[in-house]
Amino acid sequence: MTVFIGEPLQRATQLYRSGKTLNSVAREMDTDAGSVRYSLLKSGVSLRIHGVREMVVPTLRPVDAAYLAGIVDGEGSIHLRNSKDRKSWVRIQIWNTSKPLIDWILETIRTGSVTSRIRHGKVNGTVPCYCLEIASQQNVHAVLRQILPYMKIKSPKAQELLDYLGALL
Repeated sequence: MTVFIGEPLQRATQLYRSGKTLNSVAREMDTDAGSVRYSLLKSGVSLRIHGVREMVVPTLRPVDAAYLAGIVDGEGSIHLRNSKDRKSWVRIQIWNTSKPLIDWILETIRTGSVTSRIRHGKVNGTVPCYCLEIASQQNVHAVLRQILPYMKIKSPKAQELLDYLGALL
């Protein structure tokens, strides 16, 4: 078992707090998940249950909220499915080929999950495409509440979703 100190411990802590699982952190640091878990616990980092991301969306700085609003307006989608015969659900999805952008959003809002797939483009051939999805009602509400004042294109849909969630939460 490897015990991290100094810079490796700081890197492991940063990766874990950005929402990565213990296994993901271990892969990036070329070690085992047990070593990561032990080192984080010894340094006082509280671990999530079963790798679940933190459920608290932080208060965003106005510049971050405005930037995120522009991303959601341009690259995102806001979903509300509310039907009588099926379960209701809400989602915010952001698709982009820039992994650093998706990582920044995940680090900033501290919630959501990221998936990827290969997109077949006409110009550049195949390109990896990443999707950040926020599916928790509380987290969708917390994010939309902060970015709505800066939204232009999708603000009616965001307001509709906030009204719907406001009645539920």
